[in-house]
Amino acid sequence: MEREIYRILDAAANRGREALRVIEDATRFLADSHALAQRLKDARHRFASVADRLDRRARLAARDTPGDVGTAVEADGEYRRNSLESVFVANFARLQESLRSLEEFSKVVEPSLARDWERLRYESYALEKDVFAAFFDQIGNQEGASRPQ
Repeated sequence: MEREIYRILDAAANRGREALRVIEDATRFLADSHALAQRLKDARHRFASVADRLDRRARLAARDTPGDVGTAVEADGEYRRNSLESVFVANFARLQESLRSLEEFSKVVEPSLARDWERLRYESYALEKDVFAAFFDQIGNQEGASRPQ
């Protein structure tokens, strides 16, 4: 069972890192906010720091990308984004979902990490609010996106 837990942790950690990178890139290059780009970079580095405390050998030994049944599952609209706002929405959801999985499954094999994942998850909620405010204040009107409530 431990191998399967590490497989989940590996997938969730990869998903979270990827989501943070997408959000950081969009903020850096599109919203032109140095302060927010720095916060996102710091968040990405904190995420990586916690992820690096997971047993890397166990994660890699458990990784089975070719055998992952989820790689063939597609959701409606998975390969389509209607706006830049939808990119943010999808990637913040991906980040927060991965953080929740990391928090829960870490409790089984590396319980000392659960609180760190929880803190990062709560931080991601605040970052999401600030990114949306900064991003759509600066370029939302050009994209025709409505500002989130």
